Amino acid sequence: MRDVNKRGGSPHKQWPLSKKANPKTNRQAAKYLRPPKTRLPLRQQVLFFSLLADLLQAGFQLQTALTMMQGLAPELKSFLTQINTQLQAGQSLGQALAGRIATNSYSQIMIAEKHGFLDQSLQQLGQLLTTRIRQKARLRALLAYPVALFVVIGGIIVAVKIWLFPQLTHFSNFDQTNFISWWLVLKYVGVVLLSVLVVYLLRVGWWWRKQGAVVRSSWYVSLPIIGKLYSQYSYYYLSFNIGMLLKSGMDLKQIREYLLVFDPASLFYQLGERLERHINSGQSLSTFIRHYPFLPPELTYFIGKGQTLSQLGTELLVYSKLAYKKLLQKSERMMNYIQPLLFVIIACLIIGTYLAILLPLYHSLEGVYVYK
Repeated sequence: MRDVNKRGGSPHKQWPLSKKANPKTNRQAAKYLRPPKTRLPLRQQVLFFSLLADLLQAGFQLQTALTMMQGLAPELKSFLTQINTQLQAGQSLGQALAGRIATNSYSQIMIAEKHGFLDQSLQQLGQLLTTRIRQKARLRALLAYPVALFVVIGGIIVAVKIWLFPQLTHFSNFDQTNFISWWLVLKYVGVVLLSVLVVYLLRVGWWWRKQGAVVRSSWYVSLPIIGKLYSQYSYYYLSFNIGMLLKSGMDLKQIREYLLVFDPASLFYQLGERLERHINSGQSLSTFIRHYPFLPPELTYFIGKGQTLSQLGTELLVYSKLAYKKLLQKSERMMNYIQPLLFVIIACLIIGTYLAILLPLYHSLEGVYVYK
């Protein structure tokens, strides 16, 4: 059997590969890849990725660039010293970053480093994390006013309950029972809705912890609001990484074997395992792509064109850039919907509060007119 290490190398230690996954080998790989627990803050990740990408594109070697960065980014000096030490010990950049960055970012760097796309991959990661930070700041700004309104409305409801209600009871014709019933309705409806939400979240959390990365990804795509955003991210992430593998000259068989070297809990490993079973059962690749909603449907079109592996890899890399732009557009569009949605919820709360106060008063005044 051909050795994948001859065609670009393994993303980890040189573990022996076989057509079927070797459990002992995978346990060794998982143990080797067990990451440290310290995660680099998001803003420092952006600085690290962006600055390193710029230096690599300027022609500097990796270790030279990391040494220069200690002077250019003093806040990263301790982190860069650790990375340099691990590189000098024979580890790759991806191995040195294991546990310090997100799993998806780590996997992307491992693939890019072995196949000559490191600067491009780092640049895209830096841009993606920059967008994430910017959107987090924008989200906080969008939520500031609605949250303040929620607090004010909550204060009004408490004030009505504590101070206004005792004053209204002084009116002889005030329908106290009716007023209390409205508050009880609001109270019990809120308790029921909150209980249902808590039970649902607990069930989802229990189910989610038992599922693998493939099932989780399929579930994320099915979510009503963020599903489309996650699917677009998956299209970008998978097409970029598969494009790098194809561009390096790997065929389908080698890619399947390559994916089985990753951590068994990772999406890449589980996709490779399922792809192995799918192909061995005699089914087509297009059927596999259609079965998983987080896989880019355009893969079927690209593969069906019958191009060379290098051409297919080039087209997937171009497609990944388009998918990345669509990801940014969709995320910006979603941000625009958050504040109006919160205002609708606030409007419903205001209407409910007015009804709880005015309807009992209306019935009380109606009783006065009937009495007259």
